[in-house]
Amino acid sequence: MIRTPLTLSLLAALVAAPAAWAATPINQTRPLEARGHVEIDNVKGSIQVRTWDKKEVHVGGSLGKGVEKLTIEGDENDLVIKVEYPRRDSGWGRDEKTEPTDLVINVPVLAELEIDSVSATVDVVGVAGESLEIDSVSGDVTVAAAPREAKIEAVSGDLQLTLNTKDVTASTVSGDLRLKGKLNGEMSVGTLAETRQPALSEWMVAKRPEADRKYSRSNRMPPRPEQHVQSIQRCCPYAGAGLLRQSNSSRKK
Repeated sequence: MIRTPLTLSLLAALVAAPAAWAATPINQTRPLEARGHVEIDNVKGSIQVRTWDKKEVHVGGSLGKGVEKLTIEGDENDLVIKVEYPRRDSGWGRDEKTEPTDLVINVPVLAELEIDSVSATVDVVGVAGESLEIDSVSGDVTVAAAPREAKIEAVSGDLQLTLNTKDVTASTVSGDLRLKGKLNGEMSVGTLAETRQPALSEWMVAKRPEADRKYSRSNRMPPRPEQHVQSIQRCCPYAGAGLLRQSNSSRKK
């Protein structure tokens, strides 16, 4: 069979079509007050948040193949950005046939952020609002920001946090946690190793103007509370007496 140039072009287009149809570009903008609240929900893929000096939110990126839709609801004071997946017989949940969705979002510098993800990676830079809250299951979280209050939690994801923040709560069950920055207030940090023994690794750090805390998960059995304190003091010699104390929850275990 003789293939004409037109036939070859059609065949090439058909081969390339799945890649072109795999994702749908996102380009939406909504007004938001300088100190407005933004909630972002994405199951898998990535969530990238950056700041600018405009009183609006821009959502870019790409919607994964098989995803039902992207919804943006609310007003100039409170916006909810959510990636919705097809309904399954067992109810709402992640559809393994769907492709990852990547969100690239610009928000005002002083906006409050609340982010929920399952396996999506989260990367937040520059926000300095009243609060920053991130809840992730298995995705890694990277933050460089200066909110007044930060609460960042993961199950199996790694946390890489640089925060200039008054109050910080950060925890991961089986991932690595690194926290540094100017911390002028109270901080609760925790990581739990997979073990049959009670996990005793939560601390409260008070009134430290600057700190660089690092705790990595170990395959060894969890040390006693006083060993945790000693390990932190070796990492941070400037953590003086009385600055590091166990939280009430640790004492009860």
